[in-house]
Amino acid sequence: MPRDKKKWNTFLISLHFKLNNFFFWNKDTTQIKGLELEVSKIDGNAKNIFVSSLTVLNVEFDLPRRDDINDYIFLDDFFHSVVYTGNLDGKICAIKGFSNNYLSLRHVANELKDIIKKDSADYAVVSQETYIEISYTDFINKLVVNYYKLSPVGASLLYDSKSKSEVKHLYKER
Repeated sequence: MPRDKKKWNTFLISLHFKLNNFFFWNKDTTQIKGLELEVSKIDGNAKNIFVSSLTVLNVEFDLPRRDDINDYIFLDDFFHSVVYTGNLDGKICAIKGFSNNYLSLRHVANELKDIIKKDSADYAVVSQETYIEISYTDFINKLVVNYYKLSPVGASLLYDSKSKSEVKHLYKER
């Protein structure tokens, strides 16, 4: 097969998604009051695209005379809906949360840290993690599932098998 044809076939097989997050600001307090994610398909062929989100609080702390504790608290309905556009290219869907979820989550995380520290913990770290699962059928009818980790400026695809298996486990556990 000619070299250019191999490149073209690889381009047809590869599928790229873009995830953007938009923060909504309270004009009076200048604090974040909400978050919406937008999922777009940039190129490639896919059908039966399904998008879901999972938000957890990762709680890690150390109590005297005990091992470090690291656990997850699942936050159901942090993002309450996935609204599909019906487009096959470009913007596919928006993932929406209630208006004050982001602010409420920060308050819960801070209160949880305070409670843990009152129990004489040496340290307490509470962090929010949001994962996006995008599954689709590719052009050879193979089911593909990708996981993305949300960050303040977008999302990154989880490539390594350890990260992917940890997120798969979280999805199954909830």
